[in-house]
Amino acid sequence: MHTAAMVAEFLGRMILQREGDGAGALSGALSGAMPDPASCATFGSTPGFPQAVPGEADAATPQAWAAALGVPVAGKGAGAASAPGTAPVSAEDVSFLAAGEYHENWLVRSPAGPVVLRGNRGGAAGSQLGLADQISYEYRVLHALAGCAATPRPLALAPAAKLPDGDPADVPSSPAEFPSSPASGPDTPTPTGGALLMQWLPGRPLDYRADARHAARVFAAVHAAPVPPAVELPPPGPVPHVLPRGVLAAQPDPLAAIVAESSALLARHADHPLAPRMATARQALLDYRDRVARLAGDTRHLFADEAPVIANTEVNSGNFLVPEGDAAAFPAPCGAWLVDWEKAVVTTRYQDLGHFLAPTTTLWKTDFTFDAATRAAFLDHYRAALRHAGQPVPDAEECAAKADVMVRAVLLRGLSWCLMAWHEYAGGGRALAHADTFRTIERYLGNIAWFLR
Repeated sequence: MHTAAMVAEFLGRMILQREGDGAGALSGALSGAMPDPASCATFGSTPGFPQAVPGEADAATPQAWAAALGVPVAGKGAGAASAPGTAPVSAEDVSFLAAGEYHENWLVRSPAGPVVLRGNRGGAAGSQLGLADQISYEYRVLHALAGCAATPRPLALAPAAKLPDGDPADVPSSPAEFPSSPASGPDTPTPTGGALLMQWLPGRPLDYRADARHAARVFAAVHAAPVPPAVELPPPGPVPHVLPRGVLAAQPDPLAAIVAESSALLARHADHPLAPRMATARQALLDYRDRVARLAGDTRHLFADEAPVIANTEVNSGNFLVPEGDAAAFPAPCGAWLVDWEKAVVTTRYQDLGHFLAPTTTLWKTDFTFDAATRAAFLDHYRAALRHAGQPVPDAEECAAKADVMVRAVLLRGLSWCLMAWHEYAGGGRALAHADTFRTIERYLGNIAWFLR
């Protein structure tokens, strides 16, 4: 875990003007290509949002970082350590927000206003999609969604510091990597996963009983966004995937992709010394995996002609922010925001709807499960939001049937991840470990028959 002082020092390095940087390096950033916001205009626009955000290349410049923080670019050779006057913020301006399995997030009170610095762990442990540069991918997704007024606006980017040897990836080198130790400096490469700076959004976690209609509007807004180019990727493996700039990962056959991903998760620690303790759970998941594989073949035709959308695929209650109280002064056009876009893919909309409805999702942080009535009400809200946006609307029976199929697949993926993570938690091999997460994992695996009933 980093410290506030390390984050402040890192931000100071990010605004350094380096040899070869031009004063106009960001000149095209605010007019760069982005999805047409008119496609999501029905959902409103956020006060203060510009109509464009820096593209990936422009976002990885000192000018982008300085503009996002509201400070001038520092001169060549200056830095937070050597020239305190150029530091954009002090340690007192930085506070820890949260850390997940793959990222940590810091609130930065900058001269331009509050922003969030999101740092990636890096390496194979930093990407659920198996990407070499996970943080640039998340920036790319947020850039594609910048017009839908339901997601945070990306501001600046420090791409992953290291790529596999020999990979001619079209990814700029970072001027300063997200620090791995207090000793790291601007000339000390560190194999970290980089960082992005994004808009801070206020709000509390979503309440399934009170706020499901807001989630439905968020999904409709996101699913109405124009879809960038995308390519299908195999499951994560020993060699990280390198995607060209501007390209997202695609899952055109979503159930088959989930079966493949889950199979890889189930195999990851099959020979672990603690594996016998989870032999019953593993066998139950292998049997269920085979059932979902058959389901994938039986239902492939249902999704074959679906228009693909950008789907988050990890839509638990903690990834929504619902403004209330003082935060209501910063209204969310859809009633809520959806954050944490690390595992987004281009696929069927029912990946999001199924994940939202699955009990492995709702019980992760709450005691709520959808019954038939609340599930139908949520899907009706979603269909109404699509209709209000002028988007094609599936009929109620089709929507319910496809969501139900995806719920069953999502259960496999979620519980397979739990089994994989259990070995790393129990064996002490988890770099970012959370006691609450481990307790939930053990509860899920201990009740696996209930989930798979």
